Amino acid sequence: MIRFENISKVYQSKNSIIEAVSNVTIHVKEREIYGIIGFSGAGKSTLLRIGNLLEKPSVGKIYMNQQPLTTLSKKELREARHKIGMIFQSFNLVSNKTVWDNVRFLCPLPQSLF
Repeated sequence: MIRFENISKVYQSKNSIIEAVSNVTIHVKEREIYGIIGFSGAGKSTLLRIGNLLEKPSVGKIYMNQQPLTTLSKKELREARHKIGMIFQSFNLVSNKTVWDNVRFLCPLPQSLF
């Protein structure tokens, strides 16, 4: 399970503050599949990048199987990332495979799960 608790991400420049993600809470249980949709610039990619801790949230915590990812060391975080699959906005998928096959290709799991 992966859980986002009260996640917010704020970018600050000299002249402005941009709240890219505001107070998001999501609980994704094992075997559930979610899609995140919204307008361009709504914060979808930022939220997914936070989920893999490619970006740190300004506020909130992320848990994977009850383990808080936001407090992991760099080594522990690298190990945890092996259990997270993502397809980025600028994707490079194998064109003759389905989306599901592309995800499974980089995330080998026991065949019994399929």
